[in-house]
Amino acid sequence: AWAPYELGLVVAGATADGRIIIVENTGGTWVTSTIQHAHPVGATGVSWAPVTSSYHVRRLATCGCDSTVKLWVYDETNQMWNQDGAALVGHSDWVRSVEWAPSAGLSATPCLASAGEDGQVIVWKQSGQAEWRQTTVHRFGTPVWKASWSTNGSILSVTDAQQHVSMWKEVSNGVWKEVP
Repeated sequence: AWAPYELGLVVAGATADGRIIIVENTGGTWVTSTIQHAHPVGATGVSWAPVTSSYHVRRLATCGCDSTVKLWVYDETNQMWNQDGAALVGHSDWVRSVEWAPSAGLSATPCLASAGEDGQVIVWKQSGQAEWRQTTVHRFGTPVWKASWSTNGSILSVTDAQQHVSMWKEVSNGVWKEVP
């Protein structure tokens, strides 16, 4: 996943051995940093948080075979990635995809979606300094491969193992409805 343009030429990737690798171009030289043991059984996805006027830091969400979503923040002083709070737990099997919502949608509240082997798509919204609230969008009854936000963050597309793509929109009070 490429970082937001405000952070420069930076890309991050998830590896089968559980590492997250971040590669950055600093003045023509490519520099690599690694988050070791991000997901001990294997990492499956990575997404960069959008940059906002009030939150201009390097922040990642990752997911993996340990059934969790984890958040990471880059410490500029120590030049290392640190886990940002506890792992987000809501899936009962591998989490295949994690995706930050664009900051233009759903309000300025940090928000991300995760899709899992357990057939669930969960939307996570940060309700306090470190507290995350989860809402299940739908239980698909089949593994879900990918969740992806529209450019304004108002519609979530979902691809499942039955080769079905559906669109979902939050209508009120955390209730999600399929877009016909």
